[in-house]
Parts: sequence; structure tokens; C-alpha cells
Amino acid sequence: MDAMEERVKVDDRVASVILHASAADNTMTSDTESGGTFQEGSSAPELNIFTAARLGKTECIQALIQSGRARLTDRDEDDITALHWAAISGQAETCEYLIDHGAELNAVTRTLLASPLQWAALQGLPDIVHLLIRHGADPRLLDAQGYSSLHAAVHSSSYWCLLLLLCQPEVSPDERDRKGRTALHWAARQRDEVSTRLVAAGAQLRTRDGEQRTARDWDEALAEMGLSNDGMKVCRPLSEPHVKVIVFSVPSLSLCIAFAITSVFPWYMSVVLAPAALVAMHLVVLLEFLQRGTVSDSIYSSPYFLGIIFGSGLWIAYGWATRLRYGAHHNPYLHALFGLLFGLCVVALVFTTICDPGTIDILTKDELKPIIEDLIQRKQLTTKAFCVRCLAARPPHTRHCSRCNKCVTRNECMDLHASWMLNCIGTKTHAYFIVFITTFTACVLIFDYLVWIYLVASDEVPPPRSSCVLPHKVCRFVSGDMFLSSVAAWSSLQMIWSGVVAVNYGDAAWRAWRRRVKSFSETAVVFST
Repeated sequence: MDAMEERVKVDDRVASVILHASAADNTMTSDTESGGTFQEGSSAPELNIFTAARLGKTECIQALIQSGRARLTDRDEDDITALHWAAISGQAETCEYLIDHGAELNAVTRTLLASPLQWAALQGLPDIVHLLIRHGADPRLLDAQGYSSLHAAVHSSSYWCLLLLLCQPEVSPDERDRKGRTALHWAARQRDEVSTRLVAAGAQLRTRDGEQRTARDWDEALAEMGLSNDGMKVCRPLSEPHVKVIVFSVPSLSLCIAFAITSVFPWYMSVVLAPAALVAMHLVVLLEFLQRGTVSDSIYSSPYFLGIIFGSGLWIAYGWATRLRYGAHHNPYLHALFGLLFGLCVVALVFTTICDPGTIDILTKDELKPIIEDLIQRKQLTTKAFCVRCLAARPPHTRHCSRCNKCVTRNECMDLHASWMLNCIGTKTHAYFIVFITTFTACVLIFDYLVWIYLVASDEVPPPRSSCVLPHKVCRFVSGDMFLSSVAAWSSLQMIWSGVVAVNYGDAAWRAWRRRVKSFSETAVVFST
């Protein structure tokens, strides 16, 4: 029988017992609502210790034990203890009472051979799992099919139970069931992100089960990690660093070709051929070099957009150095300002790209355990307080970036992954990014003005041809130096995204300022009263 079918049979057996118990509880509840009570001597059915444990009625359990009508070692007709029912029902207070008064922590059922800890893990109850482990429950016990509490947590897809169990020193992520399957095999079979957490905890990708299958064989999604069927790296014609260098360099070369086309062909042909060259560049990058995952993920995780920024700046600097600089005697201060701002822009771009944006450190196994236990005790174990992808606690104003696959401390006015920078904009890169946007916008405006002066207002460019049917100044602009004109047009096009970022940042800054003013006003009112 397939192991998954066996697991389903066990789960269905547990579910049927729970449904049967729930039906009995509903019958008792309806009897009570119709006037019945649970007092001794009443005509209504009496609440036994197992039903009381399911419902979390600790006072009733205490009364039953003190009167001698029940014991903590009692088992129902399915050989299930009261602690089992309290654990699977999520009754933490009842579990605490039963454990404190001597209930057996590692008691197992007759047919399933499952402990209360395994039931709680299978139900995905991290607070109950933590309670049982804290009082000494053994997470290494195996049930009738050889599943441990770790396997049960994977079957329930409970990240919190899984993390809590992995933090225990006696729990190994490579524990096998009776067919040789580890928790990673099951997570991959279920196509669950839990497999990623198990890999981070040290599960062996090359571990094979009884059928000589690896976790990779159970889930083809692991191909995104660049692994073969035995967990080894896949050899590709080009390594990842080489692909990144090519993708980064292609925009600069393509822009050069497009600008050269405008200087060779007439303007009415250039407006078609130059964009065609850029589109061809885009298709080559997408189809030949960025074939992994989805198109959007490939683009945003590659240096493609950063290469566009670099290529744009490169040809702006080339046009200024080879053409506009010779007219510096007309506007010496403006040229000096352009050079200063361009240098600041390059420095800000480099620092925004290479600096740590404020990444939250990934915790070790020893550091992880007290944090998770503390969050469970404070009932704050949620994705807002802990990131299951990074295995790290999340301070306030922290978000997980799906592009960088890390948690970043964000600024209240800027919360984005800048694909143009190939980095997140966090608390440590926020200032550099603002300097880059400001200086880049100023450089483009000054460059466009210098190009206009050079091509239209000066006498250094020969007059346009008499056959030009466009206005005189436009004819001088398109016929004087099309290479320089196309560079200016392309740089002006970059103002679109920088303008959108500036507007969004201004709006966010205004809203943040209003929140601070409102908070200050409320504080002042409290102190005044």
C-alpha cells in the first residue's frame, strides 16, 4: 500500500473518532439546553472525563477525579486517554491540569500507537506542542506506521509546529519512517514550502527512501534550486555569474547599436529601426539567458534593469565628454555642475546596489528555540512576528522581500524592491537611493538643456538641409547630431520611472508626516488632561 494512502487512512481514523465524539458532545449539549444537567442523579447523560477533556471543562475533570468516578489513567473504548483528547482539541489549560496531576505524557493509543504530542502536531497546534515538550514529552516516539512528531507536523503543513520541533536538540530532520522516507520526502510529495524549511534545518537532499527515490523525485519544483535528481548541482553551458555579466552588458551594447542607427539612417527610418533593435535585445535576454521560473521573476532577479541604468549613464557621459564638453566655454558653471552631479549619481548608484539594505540576520538553531517559545507563550507566533521563509524574528517595520528572499527593515516612506538597483530599499540604503534619484533627475535635465543649446542655439552645428519639412529648430535638432539627439531622447524617457518614484515617495512622506503630527497631537491632549 502506498505510504500516502496509509497516512490518509490514519488521518481518516482519527477524524472519524473526532466526529463521533463531536456528535456525542452535540447530543449532550442539546440535552442540557432542553433542561438537562450533568449533575449526578440527573436523567441527562453525565459528562465523562474524555468529553470534558475535549470541551476543556477543567472544573468538571477535577470534580470527577476528586469524587473517584474517574482517574487520569482511564482510557475510552478506543484506548484513548483524556490527555489525547485535550491535546487534539487545543485545550491548553486542560492539558496543563492533566499533566500537573500525573497524566502520562507519552501514552499511546491501541491501534494508532500515537502519543498526545503526535496528535497535537498532526492537528497543527503549536501551543499544545510547546506545552507537551516543555513538560517532557518525547518527540522521537514513532506511531504504528513509523511516523514521528516531525512527520506529523509536515503532514499537517504547520510551519510553527515544524519549527518548534526542529529546534529540539533530540530531533533530527533526517528521521525516517518505516519505508525510509524523511520529512523532506513527505514535504516534497505534498508540494509544500515546508521542504524549504527542512532544507534550511539541514535535511539531506541526497537521502533516498526505500524505493531509492530522493525528495527531488517527489517534487519537480526543486529544479528551481538548480539540483539534479540526486541533489547535486545541474551543470549548465553558462554559469550563473557569466549569465549575470552578459545580461548586465547587453543593454549597453544594444543602446549603442540603436544610437548608431539613428546617426546613419534618416530620422524617419531611425524611429522604426532603433526601437526594433531595443526590442530584439529584450527578446534575446528573455529567451536565451533568463529561462528559469516565470518571466517576471527572471527579470526582477537579474541585473537587466541595472544594466539599462548603467548603459544610459554610460552614453550620457560619452555624449557629454565627446561633444558637449567642447562647448564648455559657453556655460562653464553648468558643465561643472553636471560633472559634480554625475559623479554623485554614480557613487549613490554603487552604494545603493552593493550595501546591505537592513537585512534581518537568520537565527541559528540555538537562537531560534527561545524566540519561538517566547512568541508562543505571548500568543504572538504569527507571520507578522516571525518569518518562516527566513527563519528569523521580524521586528516592527520589517517585511519579507520575495525578490531578495530576505527580510528587510523598511523605511516608513520607502517600501519597495528597486529592480533598477538590484537591491531592496531599506533603512540602510534609503538615503543613497534618494541621492541617486535626485542627482539622476538633475543630470538628465541639465544634459537635455546642454544638448538643446548645442544643437539649436549655437553655431557649432551646420544648418539643416533645405529639404527638411519640419520646423527650423526641430530640423536642426534631428539633422545636426542624431546620435546626441537620440541619447537625449532616451535619457528623457528614463524620467518617467524616476518621476513616478519621486511622486510616490513624496506622497508617502506626506502621509508619514501627517501620522506623526496626529500622534503628537494625541499625546499632547493626553498630557494636558
